[in-house]
Amino acid sequence: MHQRIKRQRVDLSTTESLGEESIKVDVDVTGQRWLRVEVWDIATNGAFTQPAWLREG
Repeated sequence: MHQRIKRQRVDLSTTESLGEESIKVDVDVTGQRWLRVEVWDIATNGAFTQPAWLREG
């Protein structure tokens, strides 16, 4: 079975340095079994969650 990786990027280039902002993003998870959230800063320091398995319904 062929697995397809979907990626969605949110551009935060207009945000302030050391600021704080809430972000809400709609994500189409149709046909997906799991997802993972990643966050990367300008210095390529990354943080990510463990995979979250999705349930149907």
